[in-house]
This record gives sequence, C-alpha cells and structure tokens, in this order.
Amino acid sequence: MKNIYKLAGDILRSKLQKDAPAEAAILGTVVNEDVIVLYGGMDHVEDVLEAAGIPFRLIYSLDEVSLAPSQLLIINCPGHVETDHIEKIRSFVESGGSLITTDWALHNVLEKVFPGYLEWNYESTGDEVVGIKIVASNHPFVAGIITEKGDPQWWLESSSYPIRVLDHSKVSILIDSPELGKRYKESAVAVFFPFGRGDVFHMISHYYLQRTELKSVRHSKGADDFIFGEMNLSPHEIKAGDVSRIHLGEIESAYSAAKLMSNIIIDKKRKSISPDNETEKVLDSMAKKYSSKSTGGQIKLSDTSKSGQIRIHNQEKTSRIRINPPDES
Repeated sequence: MKNIYKLAGDILRSKLQKDAPAEAAILGTVVNEDVIVLYGGMDHVEDVLEAAGIPFRLIYSLDEVSLAPSQLLIINCPGHVETDHIEKIRSFVESGGSLITTDWALHNVLEKVFPGYLEWNYESTGDEVVGIKIVASNHPFVAGIITEKGDPQWWLESSSYPIRVLDHSKVSILIDSPELGKRYKESAVAVFFPFGRGDVFHMISHYYLQRTELKSVRHSKGADDFIFGEMNLSPHEIKAGDVSRIHLGEIESAYSAAKLMSNIIIDKKRKSISPDNETEKVLDSMAKKYSSKSTGGQIKLSDTSKSGQIRIHNQEKTSRIRINPPDES
C-alpha cells in the first residue's frame, strides 16, 4: 500500500493547491515538532504521514518530549503508555493540545485518561472491510474526504475494538458504518470530543490500511478515473505516473485517510497560528491572489508563531502581513 499512499499524498497536495491554496499554505508550515507520533508496533500512522510528505517526529516513549498545547500527539495502536503518563496526556489536552488515538488505544489510553466518554464494548472484529459514511458533514475534520460519487471502504484489523459512546452530549460521531453496527453492535468509526482547551479524535482499526476490497464496478475502475475524473485534476496539475495497476477503490481509501489526517493537522496548525477567524480570512484572500496564474501558481506560507508575521511566497515575490500572535498565557 505504500505506493498507493504516496500517490494519495500527491493527489492531496495537488488538490489543495488548486482548490484551497490557504490550506495548502498552512500545511506547508508544519514542522517535525508540530506532530508527535508515539510508536505503536501495530498501527503505523507515521507511514501515512511520510507518504503524504507531512513532517512529524517519531518517539518511543512520552518521556522523550515535553508536550506543548500547540502540538498534535498521535498514539498508535496498541497504545501502551506508562501509568505516570496518564496525567501527562490529560494535562496536555486540557491545556490545548490535540490527541489522535487508534484502535486498542481506546481501552489502553482513552478509558483511563478520559473516563466516562468512550469505552470498548468488548466485542472484537474480524479481518474485514466495511463501507463508511460521514455523519457530521459540517465538521472540519471530515471536509472533502469523500467525493460526490464516493463509497470508500474502511479496513477493520482482526480484533479491532468497537467504540461505545458513553456521553453523547460531549462526544460527536464523525464517521460511522451501518455494516459495523449490524455485526458488532456499535457503528462508530471515528469520534471527536473537546476536553478543556484541547480535543481528542479516535478511530477504530488502524490508520495505515493494509488492504481494501473492491465491492462494486466503480471500485474496480482504474485510479485515473478517480484522479482525473472525480478529483478533477489535469495531467499538468499532478504527475501521477503509471497507475495502471491501482484500482479506484484502493486510491479512494488511501486518499480518504490522507485527507482526514491533513484536515486535522491543518485545523490544529491554523489554531496555533491565530485563535481568531480574521487571520484565516486574510490568508484566504492572500493565497488566492498569490496563487493566480499570473504569479506562477505556487505559494508557501512561513511559520509565524513567534514573529507575528505571515509571509506568502510565490515565484515573483514575498509579501508580509502582520497578525496578532496567539495568546500563550
């Protein structure tokens, strides 16, 4: 699947540059210390990030880092953390940090750090693939992860932990699967809840998908139908290379995963740049201006967390605008 994730990353960057240049610019400011990935052994979110060209820092123990509210922490399945790290994770999120967990980390991390929100229902899935659907269509994390014709499949690792929501007033189900619900009593695939000044995102199974299934005629089509048809990209906007051995269903699932992750990272980075919406409005107008055909089409946004300045670069010049830096108190 690595070559498919690499292609998904190329599609992601090309699509952002074309349709959402402000988001592409924000994603371009991400550095290794923004995204901390705790090695898990079972899941490998770091492989998805690497294929998508998103910087991250891989660690093997939470003792290796002093977590800051501006960071995103990803805990891979199985989520084995030491007892004295439970409070560290809780304090990190409460102070403004963002947390992503996968599969068994539901039981090993979330139930301990945030009791009363979610729990494993003590069912275990088989090694199978289920269809998914977006429930919270207005949530920024799931924006654009499924095309108009989309029918992505989600791989369930053998012995994945179904998610039981304990407090629906606090927890939002973003993605669910009726197939999953019929078989294992709980349909939630991905959930979100705020905690203190931060937030938590959890999903069943592994983020790095090992396989998919071609359940329809559409899924069996070639990847070029997805890239140049449903994604509406042209050959000069993306150099896809030889995709003759990749099916639409495979690249669709990989793209959905890459897009979901980029949405989460962009949302976190946007908040760390500025806590208000005015910066986003300025970014959007500047990005559209400086990614026009007359200025070369490529932009890059410099990190502004310390200087309070945004620098937007293109092939012709660099422009600077000043913003109010985020309150670090």
